Amino acid sequence: MTFRRRALIGAAVAAVLSAGTIVAGCSSDSGNPAGGQDADSARAASVSAPAGGAMAGGGSVAGDGSAAGGGSSAGGGSAAGGGSAAGGGFSVGQLSVSDPYVPLPATPGGMGAGYLTVRNDGGEADELVKVTSPAADSITLHSSSESTMKELTGLPVPPHGTLQLARGGNHMMIMGWRQPPALGDELELTLTFAKSGTVVVKMPVKPLTWRPGS
Repeated sequence: MTFRRRALIGAAVAAVLSAGTIVAGCSSDSGNPAGGQDADSARAASVSAPAGGAMAGGGSVAGDGSAAGGGSSAGGGSAAGGGSAAGGGFSVGQLSVSDPYVPLPATPGGMGAGYLTVRNDGGEADELVKVTSPAADSITLHSSSESTMKELTGLPVPPHGTLQLARGGNHMMIMGWRQPPALGDELELTLTFAKSGTVVVKMPVKPLTWRPGS
């Protein structure tokens, strides 16, 4: 992790703590806790930032559904590297992406999280190794447990199985918004897989407590 990104993360967490607010991240499947916080966001805010802005333990804090509200759509949403969008879904090779969304950050322009499901209909394993977007400076992959978060270099997609990025588990962490997202915006993210290549996914910005199927 570069010094610049560590400093950005440390400064963001410190600002959230001093303001008495919680950065929007992901919540546990048990529901939204009191005060509108997401469980993973609360864990993120509890991580202290030592001198130099680096986070303790080296960890960084850190989707379907139609777009709601009157926000604008960013990017063209076309699939790259052989990926295609069909029937409201996104696919590349034997992989298909569904239920992508980004909860609206609790703090305008604050760190955000991204969720989606990748299904592998093929007989070979693949791996999500990179996520980028013209809407943000940095998107990283993270795992989350009850008390910790850990940045990852990739997330495996098992053969004839699924990779789920969901509240309280694996997820994306989005930092350095070029423009603060608003409800109804559609963010364009490029997912890069080790074997299947890239696919561009449109992720609608949803209310903080929204979940697929709600």
